[in-house]
Amino acid sequence: MISNRAIAAHLERIAQAIDLADPDSGRSRTYAAAARRVESSKRDFAALAEAGELTGVSGIGPSLARTIGEFVKDGSSRRLNELLQRIPAGAWQLLSIRGLGARTVGRIVRDLGVSDLDSLKAAGNDGRLSQLPGIGSRKVTGILAEVERIAATRGLYPLGLALAAGHVEATRLGEIEGVGAVLLAGAARRACETMSGVDLVVAVRDPNRPELAALGGESLIQLDPDELREPVPVRVRVTSEESLGSTLALATGSREHLARLTDLARRRGIELESPGSAFATEAEFYRALGLDPIPPELREGRDEIDLALRGQLPRLLEHPDLGCDLHAHSDWSDGQDSIAAMAEAGQRIGLRHLVISDHSQSLAVANGLSPERLLAQREEIKAQAGQHAGLTLLHGTESEIRVDGSLDYEPELLARLDWVVASVHAGLGQSRSVLTERIQTAISDPATCVIGHPTGRILLGREGFDFDHDAVFAAAAEAGVALEINSQPGRLDLSAELARRAAAAGAVLTVNSDAHAATQLANTQLGVMIARRAGLTRAQVINAWEWERIAEHRERRLAGA
Repeated sequence: MISNRAIAAHLERIAQAIDLADPDSGRSRTYAAAARRVESSKRDFAALAEAGELTGVSGIGPSLARTIGEFVKDGSSRRLNELLQRIPAGAWQLLSIRGLGARTVGRIVRDLGVSDLDSLKAAGNDGRLSQLPGIGSRKVTGILAEVERIAATRGLYPLGLALAAGHVEATRLGEIEGVGAVLLAGAARRACETMSGVDLVVAVRDPNRPELAALGGESLIQLDPDELREPVPVRVRVTSEESLGSTLALATGSREHLARLTDLARRRGIELESPGSAFATEAEFYRALGLDPIPPELREGRDEIDLALRGQLPRLLEHPDLGCDLHAHSDWSDGQDSIAAMAEAGQRIGLRHLVISDHSQSLAVANGLSPERLLAQREEIKAQAGQHAGLTLLHGTESEIRVDGSLDYEPELLARLDWVVASVHAGLGQSRSVLTERIQTAISDPATCVIGHPTGRILLGREGFDFDHDAVFAAAAEAGVALEINSQPGRLDLSAELARRAAAAGAVLTVNSDAHAATQLANTQLGVMIARRAGLTRAQVINAWEWERIAEHRERRLAGA
């Protein structure tokens, strides 16, 4: 069944298409408003469409009902298809430029003949862009910087998107007769945060059958027909079941890792690519080289081979280790689902503790909670206590770190909460020294339990803000404040590299979902992959501890111990 979110995304794309095709018409507002109404509604719009009952919904007239019905039935709509005929295909790329709305892009396309990023860059460089109303020379400089950023990341895909595309293709391949296994390989299996595509290894029972051998190669997977993203390349390598282990190992390791393996193998008289060096499992492959099996996330050519030779590989964090999620949102702020729905989802996936940590008062754009609303929310959380067997629901906040480093509620109120995530969302343009001091000030507040998404980066969209990482990591380690690996697919912040540095500095970390909907609680699977890539163990990740130990940690902080 088509979800409300998918319907809303389609309506929002129509709104954007109207602004691109006819930027002065104002007709996009109807579709944009309908998109918001659908996404926030608890009613099932797909079911309403199939029952012919959409026109009974406030704000949904016959035209909108017809468009929604077509999308539910066919995955597209006549209205959108008509608009797409009037818009240069490359114009959609311009919507990824921060600071340019669809209406402004529409005027740039119409008035300057811009059709893609390259022609936008030319219009910026020759002065035409700055002559449009509302676009001065300063804004042109920012637009050109954005064009360069997009060009530098073109052809890269975030880990979450690559995994989803790989899953779709793996499911299809796994249904083919004669296919024994379809396994993830390459950069995605190593939990690289971005990559050029996703790699799969397909083990077949009879590699001599032409139709099975022909499964190898590259295909493009478009996950959502209404997505603006380019389809993800999926590369497939076919092997026999007897060679699965060695093929998978060679298709997973980084270039540096494989170079070191090759050197080690030759010193032992083994040629890795020869038929005589084929192994059915990766464990057999690595043990033939005198190594303990190396977790895929560590196969980067650092020190993992030396550790494997000495039998000193760490026991990395695993997803079942996470008994707590310390950062999740509800519909009290900018989440989609109720506290009860979040608790039910947490119970289903086996969480023992879930902290509802909605945004604090100064983040008005996210419907941040005033002190009065925070106290009212506390009563609702108390009322939910005991309603979800095996799950303890806890009350926290994601407190904004103000520009001076202070937290967003009075200390007495913060002390009443079970958990405090302190995060920066505004003032990202402060200088390096000011931002460093700002975060260190928040760390020194005894109410702060963890710094949320510490760098503020958006994968392939925004670099993390500039602060002295090592100084902040040292301050967090000294104070006992955790640093978050935020598992939102668009963030994955801290990165694996920074998480490794934080752990080396003695800081503890958390892996949290930052869920804004019940389904997003599963995001922590991505966060665990990043933690494993960083080499983290259970002892280094605070929400893999028992809650009693976490609570003691919190009380020591409040007491200044």
